[in-house]
Amino acid sequence: MNALLAWYSGQQRVVKWGVWAAAGLVAYFGLVEPIVEGTLKAGRAADVREASLRKLADAGADSEAEALAIRTFGRLELPADANTRTLKLNQAVTAVLDSHGVRRHTSSTKLTSMEQGPLQAAVPATEQVWRFVREIQFEAAPEVFAAVLADLERSPDVSCVSRVQLRRGGEANRGDRVVRASVAVETWIQAPRGQGRGR
Repeated sequence: MNALLAWYSGQQRVVKWGVWAAAGLVAYFGLVEPIVEGTLKAGRAADVREASLRKLADAGADSEAEALAIRTFGRLELPADANTRTLKLNQAVTAVLDSHGVRRHTSSTKLTSMEQGPLQAAVPATEQVWRFVREIQFEAAPEVFAAVLADLERSPDVSCVSRVQLRRGGEANRGDRVVRASVAVETWIQAPRGQGRGR
């Protein structure tokens, strides 16, 4: 060690600075560089984990939003053949009205084509989506009407409630707590183009 110090002491200033520079490079690449590289590697791994967690959280949020929509509005059935969907809609409407004691009601039906949109784009080009609309008129107490409307909106066989109209009234002997309701519910059917209106 003394010989090394003696050699160092006898060198010119440039050589001494070169020795210190070499020692600094050895220290940097031997100690600092591995630490920096390890830190960067850990950061990249953390970024990958964060991206995975965000993806899972987003998927969970979509699932939660879907579950909330199902709880709030009920499960929705996609368009199907006319006979099945119209029968199911009529059965659902009758069941809801019967379950709430609404015995006196009238209804009419109509079939209209659905406007262009995402649902039309989802069926084959040879098919078309049609709206089978059932207009229901009945009289009931406001709370009965609200319960009927809620059950219709929750039914998977009702694609949507497209119109609701309320009027005050009813028979005189039933008092003021009666409303006249007109509700349009619909189901969406899928049929070959040009055949929907013929059903």
